[in-house]
Amino acid sequence: MSRRPWFSVWHLLVLAPWVVVGIAARSPIRDNSFLWHVRAGTAQMERGAVLTADPFSFTALGRPWRTQSWLAELGYGWLEGRFGLGFVAPMVMAVGAVFFLALGTVAYRRLRRVTPLAVYLVLTAVMAAGFLNPRPVIFSYALFALVVLADEDRRLRWTLPLLFWAWASVHGSFVVGGAYLLFQAIRRREWGRWREGLVIALAVSVTAHGLGVWQMLWAFLGGREALANITEWATPSLISVPLAPLFLGIVGLIVAGMRGRLEARDLWVIVPFLALALSSNRSVIPAWIALAPFVVRSLEDLRIPTRTLDRRQARVNAAAALILVSLPFLVPLDGGLSDEVFPVEAVTRLEGERLFHDDGTGGYLIFSQWPDRLVYIDDRAELFHSELPEFVEARGGRAVWREVFERYGIDEVLLREQDPLLETLRLAGWVEVYRDDTFVLMRPA
Repeated sequence: MSRRPWFSVWHLLVLAPWVVVGIAARSPIRDNSFLWHVRAGTAQMERGAVLTADPFSFTALGRPWRTQSWLAELGYGWLEGRFGLGFVAPMVMAVGAVFFLALGTVAYRRLRRVTPLAVYLVLTAVMAAGFLNPRPVIFSYALFALVVLADEDRRLRWTLPLLFWAWASVHGSFVVGGAYLLFQAIRRREWGRWREGLVIALAVSVTAHGLGVWQMLWAFLGGREALANITEWATPSLISVPLAPLFLGIVGLIVAGMRGRLEARDLWVIVPFLALALSSNRSVIPAWIALAPFVVRSLEDLRIPTRTLDRRQARVNAAAALILVSLPFLVPLDGGLSDEVFPVEAVTRLEGERLFHDDGTGGYLIFSQWPDRLVYIDDRAELFHSELPEFVEARGGRAVWREVFERYGIDEVLLREQDPLLETLRLAGWVEVYRDDTFVLMRPA
């Protein structure tokens, strides 16, 4: 006796995002930004107030700076205080599940078939895999996906102010969501939605920073030039495997347009978010989320023959589905900090007071050494936009290093072995006091 093709291979592929989320969640922590966010949460709990000035560095100590991710940081600080870094894996799994469920719901409501849904989710999983880390931006992915879902369903639009309040409290990219709603309103000619926009703007303005949330965006724009020195703000390569789904999505949009699946008014959303996707690596996922209602249209005509299953085959596939659902919990937990990324052993050898290091090490030092040690720099580009060019030159072994060291009283240097400044320091008489496979610690002779 044959059955309809339930639990076919396509049903199994629908579970691919869950496997990707689980594996990513149980990988070692490699993101330095997440680490200083944890300690920012600790500082805010101790002070009973959000941070409005830099407490972490000796280069910008006391400089006006608002931490835009205060709500996520409070959660990080509270959880780390009770569970250590063991909270990271379940948190990433939970937030990642919300992200994929929201986008999957948007896609399924349009497609109503498991085959194209599976294709869309696999493409999304491949592209999102490299971005699923515990830093606050992961919350913005889930919240943006929920915003798209609420925008597509009029019954859910009442949740938009709540979603934007949470989004503005965890990440500054909420403006991307605001732009999405604006372009969608223009596309649909829903001119009456300006009232909804005012409520959302009010919700954003009553977070812990109040109107300061807008000041943070202005400060970020003021540091745009410094972002050129950060990899995640580099132009994405569409020929790379992780970003191949974006290339296929662009091709799909072209095909959908040729087949009449898209209308001219859809360009109000498609064009600006395609431009966003091509602007930087960091913008790829937000752009993909915004393009979801249109990319799925290119899959509507996807027809792949699926044979019917007998009872035994259906049971085998059901068992395989159960294994896939359980797989993230079966993968050995390789959590904790990656000693290939962070100088875990090297910092135990520090003896000086003022250390010169890179921005990645800065995040780890804040997490592991603050408040006993202040850092030279970290990846807060909106704060260090004036120092970053000088840091890049000094790290490259340029003559400016002497001025920088004298100005800040640098008495130790901890860099990666390939950094040119190390050879310059050797020629200047500095000596190596520690080395491992990645890091080198040096002091004056």
